[in-house]
Amino acid sequence: MKRLLWFPLLLSSLACAAPLTLQDTLTFVGHPGAMAWGTLTPDGQSVFSQGGNTLIEWDAETGQPRRVLQPLNGKDFAPVRQDFWRSDSPDGVRVLVTENTARQPGSSHLSLLNLHSGRVDASFEVQDGPLGLTWGTGQRAVAFADREDGKIWFWHEGMAQPDWLQGGTRWEFGRTAFSADNSVLYVLGEDLSAYDSTSGKALWTLAAGDLRGRDGRPVRAWRKEFGDPVFVSSPFSPRLLVQTSDGLALLDPQARTLLAYLDPGFDRVREVKWSPDGTKVLLVTDSYVHVVDVGSGQTLGLVDGENVIGMPDGGSVWTQMFSHFLHSNVSSGLDVETVKAKTAWNAPVSVDARGRPSRWLGRGKAGYSVFTPRGQVPLTEHFTRLARSSPDGQTIASLGDDQLWLLDTQTHAKRLSVPVGDAFDFAFSPDGRWLAVGGWNTTRLLDAHTGETVKVLEPTSEQRNSGGRKWQPGPRGLNRSLAFSPDGQQLAVGYEASTIGLWDVASGQLTRTLGGGRGWVLSLAFSPDGARLVSGWGDGTLHFYGVRSGEVSPVQQVNQGFVRWLAFSPDGKQVAAASGDGSVSLWTPLGRPLHRLTGHTGAATTVTYLDAGTLVSGDTAGTLRVWNAENGRLLGQTDTRGAVVQSLALSPDGRQLLSSDRDNALRVYGVPK
Repeated sequence: MKRLLWFPLLLSSLACAAPLTLQDTLTFVGHPGAMAWGTLTPDGQSVFSQGGNTLIEWDAETGQPRRVLQPLNGKDFAPVRQDFWRSDSPDGVRVLVTENTARQPGSSHLSLLNLHSGRVDASFEVQDGPLGLTWGTGQRAVAFADREDGKIWFWHEGMAQPDWLQGGTRWEFGRTAFSADNSVLYVLGEDLSAYDSTSGKALWTLAAGDLRGRDGRPVRAWRKEFGDPVFVSSPFSPRLLVQTSDGLALLDPQARTLLAYLDPGFDRVREVKWSPDGTKVLLVTDSYVHVVDVGSGQTLGLVDGENVIGMPDGGSVWTQMFSHFLHSNVSSGLDVETVKAKTAWNAPVSVDARGRPSRWLGRGKAGYSVFTPRGQVPLTEHFTRLARSSPDGQTIASLGDDQLWLLDTQTHAKRLSVPVGDAFDFAFSPDGRWLAVGGWNTTRLLDAHTGETVKVLEPTSEQRNSGGRKWQPGPRGLNRSLAFSPDGQQLAVGYEASTIGLWDVASGQLTRTLGGGRGWVLSLAFSPDGARLVSGWGDGTLHFYGVRSGEVSPVQQVNQGFVRWLAFSPDGKQVAAASGDGSVSLWTPLGRPLHRLTGHTGAATTVTYLDAGTLVSGDTAGTLRVWNAENGRLLGQTDTRGAVVQSLALSPDGRQLLSSDRDNALRVYGVPK
């Protein structure tokens, strides 16, 4: 599998020689968490996506990654959202991002990220913005307003640093536009002004009263009362479309003259596009696209559409709807062609030579994909959050953001990818036939070989709301933890609504609910004989239950944080709990404390036994600690280069330890016998 890369690592040992030796590292390509944003280049060749601190370029034809970058020195970043209806990077060249950190109280640090070079072209310090973000032709220039201090920031290719203009309250509305060649910056405030986009030198100013309205009187203002300001420049000809108190007006900015008023009645204009020859302007209002003649201002036609893709010829237009693309005749308004696409709305789109949609980016059952009229190409992204070995040792299962990957243990080739949505946990049945995957209110039982859903465990509405009120505990919400009983007949499900559900696997019936804690049920573990069930909660407590008798041992308060992971020793005499305060506590199956293991510098995230007398735990600082389970003595420590250890799983033969780490890697350690 091309996406999997191998890197040898060296282990460090502290207290004494660590009994773990790194054998292999399997690194995936993916974002740390959910893919937050993506764009498709107009030529349809590349996809750029972002999530957390990572920017990835993908081959749009194959879905394979080309480059993985961390352009802001490892800091998390996100595009600056200006308008839900518009693309953050219309030409796939640059995107304005925020680091989500402020250098000064109340300020924001913005970076202009070049998607192709992976470098920052410009940086901005703003107080309240950006407002009215505007891209120049080809995304070679950008401008926006900072309403708090009345500045207009601008930058274009060739400038070493961005510059700004000071306008104070005159630029309260802060709308900007560039000329077709990006050499002139237009600013709309109380007046309409033009500036040299390199030097910032003022070129001219035009007051609203300098224009005549529809009735021949001077225009009162550049902005219509209670309306959203419209201020757009044509990338093909010297034309400005401006919302005035008398309606939408077309101006010639070079001559500073009024060309025409558009037909009245254009309110709530969401998007403006121009025909390639510059003779028509397309206005999106609600679910319609108005095609207007630039020379006369008259409406030529009205077609359906939420967004405009383009106008391949003077008589037709391609638009986006919620579930399809439409090719419509302008004069008749009738559809000429329809391309069905469930992910069409607001998706970045590339077109072929005829102007027909050829590729678009969207999210399907297989995660984010590049769609075509003939099918889809999934982006082969995976960011591991949890990994387990199958009972027969032949398969490694890795849970990502919305996919569960099944890999061959020996070759690491991907056997299967199963859509699992927003799952937090999964578990193999003891015989390896089933995979239980948690979801929202429901738990799916999958065939472990085919990935097909065999059974759905879902509480009835009466069971979910058995407490009588929605905020009381009940088997509902996200499945935060799962555990099969050793005989495979029962499945314990920990719900976020402070409840554990015990399910009969054969009948698919909820047989019992358990509670007692507060917050999410984060971890569950059955004793090897199936007689005891232990649960770890978000309130830092442990609960010990008798599975057959139903008796509950006294609740144990481990810490004031959370109990992230539980594991029973192979002989059933101990249960270990990894906690948010960095400790690992050892208990008897009846809840009597044995040892408290300390030394982790971060929260203890996971724990498992190597044998009845040895256990290993991982933490958020990226270390593995090996302990003597009988006396609590530290045997050794292994460093994973600072990557958060997310899960640990021992192979069925006890010879290997599988670790899922936050640097998007699975590590396989040898366990000497």
